[in-house]
Amino acid sequence: MPEEDRKNILKVVKAIREYVYSKLEYRYNKRYTRPVETLKEGEGTCGKYTELLLGLMRLCGVPCRAVGDFKVPNYKLQYGFLRTISRPDYDHVWIEFYIPDVGWVSMESS
Repeated sequence: MPEEDRKNILKVVKAIREYVYSKLEYRYNKRYTRPVETLKEGEGTCGKYTELLLGLMRLCGVPCRAVGDFKVPNYKLQYGFLRTISRPDYDHVWIEFYIPDVGWVSMESS
């Protein structure tokens, strides 16, 4: 990446995202892997993509965080309508990164 582009948060985020997307294939498994192992194995779920993206973005100085909609435990479902898109069989996590004067920007992780 050219030196002048390294201070542009959007260009840095896009370069990192494209790198990760080129190295990983979306594939579900229940086995935990560290981000470096995920990269070596070349596969992961949204959570594994997110862990890898967070690490790389933070190494490059990009303020970022993981956000998501997680599984609802079955015992909570008995209390009626939930004001959320959460469902017992649904969970997902993605990235938000911060741009000064703009705020938090969402980015699909996988």
